[in-house]
Amino acid sequence: MSNQKINVEYLLILEGKDNFCSNNLTFDNFLMTNSDLSLKGDYIEYKELKVEYKVQFEEMEDNKRSIHVYFSCENEVDINQYEQFLRVIRSVFYKISKDIHTLRDDISFHYAQLAYPKIHQTENLMRKLITKFMIINVGLSWTEKHVPKEVKDAPGNSKEKSNVNYLYTLDFIQLSNILFKEYSPFNTSELLEKIKNSDNNDDVPLTYLKKFVPASNWERYFSEIVDSEAEYLKNRWTELYSFRNQVAHNNILSKDDYEKIDRYVTEIKEKLDKAIKNIDKIKVSDEEKEIISSNIILEDKNDVLPEFNSEFNTLKKYFLNSYWIVDEILAKIILKNLNESIDKDELMEIVNSSLEEKVEKLEKEEVLVSEKLLLDFKNIIRVRNFLIHVENSDIIEENDIIGMRNSIKKLKRLKTYLEAIYV
Repeated sequence: MSNQKINVEYLLILEGKDNFCSNNLTFDNFLMTNSDLSLKGDYIEYKELKVEYKVQFEEMEDNKRSIHVYFSCENEVDINQYEQFLRVIRSVFYKISKDIHTLRDDISFHYAQLAYPKIHQTENLMRKLITKFMIINVGLSWTEKHVPKEVKDAPGNSKEKSNVNYLYTLDFIQLSNILFKEYSPFNTSELLEKIKNSDNNDDVPLTYLKKFVPASNWERYFSEIVDSEAEYLKNRWTELYSFRNQVAHNNILSKDDYEKIDRYVTEIKEKLDKAIKNIDKIKVSDEEKEIISSNIILEDKNDVLPEFNSEFNTLKKYFLNSYWIVDEILAKIILKNLNESIDKDELMEIVNSSLEEKVEKLEKEEVLVSEKLLLDFKNIIRVRNFLIHVENSDIIEENDIIGMRNSIKKLKRLKTYLEAIYV
């Protein structure tokens, strides 16, 4: 993790406005009813862990009140022990309130940072397998008849590159459809016509009927060389897709979620690596090449939305430019507020540091003290770190566009606030 502290915040909603847990003293005493916790000044000690702690009390409407509890640890802390501490804390909270909201969870951010590269690499491995299969086993000519014209004519697409670029317009789930979506290799109208014109059972033999049974490309070409059922991989890929959205859109990610991601990635990678290694063992007839090509396009032609990538790249540039402007504003704030407290060389080193390091220094020097402001900075830093790993060929979905627009709005608000208050 970065040098910033690991912060977790909870908001408890209580019924009634009596004196129970209505101030620091009574709330502290309530927490200490758990023998695993001990209070030492502004810190709670749990086993070898020392957690910074503070609490705020607010009256609400409808005969309710809120308790806002803040916990903070140094980033070198044992994450597992910090999570154990928070489980104990939540168990204590549930004794007085069933209405508990998580306002901030940097532990979730920690696991999201670990998870994203794993998911990204696995998606690229799947794309590698499909691209290699289509080029080596099906051949380059499939694009001439089947790739949509709008993909062929897209800016930057040469005729030779259109096959690869088409595969890169398919999103996380569409990729799995190429391998796991079942389809019949023949038009069922032929079968229906034959049945219609038959006079007895012998006219439509079982061997003929079996030709029309739907099967996936994985079942046809990969299951034997990899020794894995299609359903096994498809289910894990679908689960990974759900986690991918969870990570990309800043939803809470627990340790259990991360461990599932790690397990799914390991299991999927093992099968995909084996498939790539043995791809030369796959034999595809000319008739099958035509069937594979047409079914890939038929499955996904209505879902190819290259405009998402174009809009996302525009928003990405706008976000990074705005991020740079906010970085420049922070440099001015540092020059204005710290020029007398530190020497010139150190001052210039901080001015030329990253935005994340500037925020850490200003927080340490108590120039930036607003918890909401610091949380906003953490969020935009996370978005920026996500963006620098996103390539132009990555698949963009509608939720990514919405997320980018919201992040840009947040950056604009930050810029306006910093200029009004600090510059």
